[in-house]
Amino acid sequence: ADLADLSVNTDPDILRVLWREAQFQDAVLYLDNLDALRHAAPSLYAVLRAGLATTRGLVILVGSQPWVPDPRHLTAVTVVPFAAPDAATRRACWQASLAATGVSLTETAVNALASRFRLTPGQIDEALVGAFNRAAWRAATGAPTSDLVVDDLFACPLYTSPSPRDRT
Repeated sequence: ADLADLSVNTDPDILRVLWREAQFQDAVLYLDNLDALRHAAPSLYAVLRAGLATTRGLVILVGSQPWVPDPRHLTAVTVVPFAAPDAATRRACWQASLAATGVSLTETAVNALASRFRLTPGQIDEALVGAFNRAAWRAATGAPTSDLVVDDLFACPLYTSPSPRDRT
């Protein structure tokens, strides 16, 4: 389940239903975008943390912020860190993805993308798809520039930075 789809107005019972269904199906519950829930719906995030203490199944929580244990709710959480690739690897991924789609950018632009945004190879591919979608939308609305431009790559919503100022 994508936790980014939940909001402050979401009924907390939805989490209980997810856990119950995972148990009935003997399935692993995969909850993505934990950080989005933490920031958008703190009360629902608190329900999730409390529920982790009582669930009997395996739950995988995915987020970019480190897990902070809550002493009020003892859980058997094991943190498995996945580091973002270094800048040189990200640059190579950008170059490969751009080449595969026939897009040519200056070395300066590729270096800026690789150094500014700490994305995995899959996220780089998603960012490129998002940039193409942005250009297609511009073309559909009759805008004068419908080709993919560097600004499309920098406007991708996948990018997460400590501050919105870091994205400009």
